[in-house]
Amino acid sequence: NARAVGIYNGQLYTSSGSASTFGVYSVGSGLPATGGQTTTQLPPGSEFTASVSYTGFYLSPDGTRLFVATVATTNSIQEFVLNAGNWSLDKSLNVNSAFQLAGTTTGNLTTLFYTLNSGTAGNTLNMVSFNNTTDAFSSTTLLATAGANESFRGVAILPIPEPPTWA
Repeated sequence: NARAVGIYNGQLYTSSGSASTFGVYSVGSGLPATGGQTTTQLPPGSEFTASVSYTGFYLSPDGTRLFVATVATTNSIQEFVLNAGNWSLDKSLNVNSAFQLAGTTTGNLTTLFYTLNSGTAGNTLNMVSFNNTTDAFSSTTLLATAGANESFRGVAILPIPEPPTWA
């Protein structure tokens, strides 16, 4: 029941929304090109998997902060921090049914883009920033609302290629 797939720091990751395998997982080593790869839960531990369906996620470029969108019992965006080899839940932002999540980090500021998919708050694309220095989320900003009979199913940050140089 894979919910999202991402490549961070040269490693392939996936998330699961299945009750028996909730969490975010690394897949094989690096960018595997063959089947039968082993998945390893990131971060391991009951704090990360307790009755929560993890959907979208973003791993910071330095690999020390993991942001996840959760549905089910928590309905939040959670920030986990890696310290001395152990992951711990640091902050949680209450949002109603965050589903997909993408992010970018510049300096000490992480900007997260996420979709909401439920009820009257549903089908929106939103943004929130996380200040890594003050360890706090900003206010959320509504960026777009899907039209009638439409919905946002995902969000991604695409790299902008450098223009070619002519000699």
